[in-house]
Amino acid sequence: MGNWLGRLYNYYYYGSTNSESDAGSNNGTPLLSHGEGSELEGKSSSRDESWSNTSSSTCTDSDDFGVGTSIWKGLHDHDRQLVVLKNRGGGRNIHERYWINHGRELGRGGWGVVRVCIDLESGEELACKSISKNEMLQNDENVECVRREVDILYHLKNCPNVVTIKGAYEDDAQVHIVMELLKGKLLHDAMAERLSFSLTYTEEEASNLITAIVQVIKMLHNNGVIHRDIKPDNFMFQSTDETSTLKAIDFGLADFYTPGKPCKLKIFSDNYVAPEVLRGGRHGPKVDIWGAGVLLYVLLSFKYPFWGENRDGMLRAVARAEVCFNGHPWPKISDNAKDLIKKMLEPDPRQRLTADQVLKHPWLKTSRKHYHGH
Repeated sequence: MGNWLGRLYNYYYYGSTNSESDAGSNNGTPLLSHGEGSELEGKSSSRDESWSNTSSSTCTDSDDFGVGTSIWKGLHDHDRQLVVLKNRGGGRNIHERYWINHGRELGRGGWGVVRVCIDLESGEELACKSISKNEMLQNDENVECVRREVDILYHLKNCPNVVTIKGAYEDDAQVHIVMELLKGKLLHDAMAERLSFSLTYTEEEASNLITAIVQVIKMLHNNGVIHRDIKPDNFMFQSTDETSTLKAIDFGLADFYTPGKPCKLKIFSDNYVAPEVLRGGRHGPKVDIWGAGVLLYVLLSFKYPFWGENRDGMLRAVARAEVCFNGHPWPKISDNAKDLIKKMLEPDPRQRLTADQVLKHPWLKTSRKHYHGH
């Protein structure tokens, strides 16, 4: 079953990673050292950090954490029950509908635990993520993050390439989010398995995966949602068959988008952040195309397109957006593939391709028929 639920919503439910504190050791680096066989490179320097250990960010902006008055202060116990979800979700008593199997933990972190649960009406196995309110939701910003993600999951509930939310519940101690239980691998883990055998993806395999991901992006944008954190940790196969549906499973940084009203983002995954975010944080849906472009580069080479000796150096390289196709394996990669990468990693978001334009690119159109996951 893998460890996807332990990583699901890895920004604010578990709190074990932080972009500011960890980023100096994982920036834009070669992912596989040529001549070293199947071994992952060491962690002694930023150049040698594996993509599989890329840090994530917390949902709380570190500049704001702990500042101001928490919504918890002054509330009586009975008022705290619905302070997070309010009218969202299934109600207060999750146990009326689901049995949580405390013996089958799928993941645990600083603020929550994910367990298998059973729908008492249908007998279906699902996943239940329980988030401690006392440990986690001490800040208005964090509360809003949970609300927004629950809203987005409900908004996208009928979309086939998004993990399906079954219900959201809140009691005086925890918020519970019940979702479908996916049984395949994280895309991240599938890539790590390839890396362990020094096997990169063929162009056909990479194009199939990117087609699936950009189809998700197009669907999100058509529904007024920006994901804002496209990376392999946030996609998972529905079953053990890696041609099964690839689903988006994490919306911790996602937001609703209104055309003409740029969003602002202070939190991001360093290796996948778009340059317009670094220039001041205001951005639109094209940040998702940038993230998918970075991922395509990684699929074909197991290297990041931008790197530096430290975090600042790597982010400066992202801001310059000078994509390099020197060295292995790029001489063997088709011009069409490199053309698509360059157009997805266009530094000017106004000139960057839309999701629909990406899907119409010749390199993807030739292989779409081989993908059976949509």
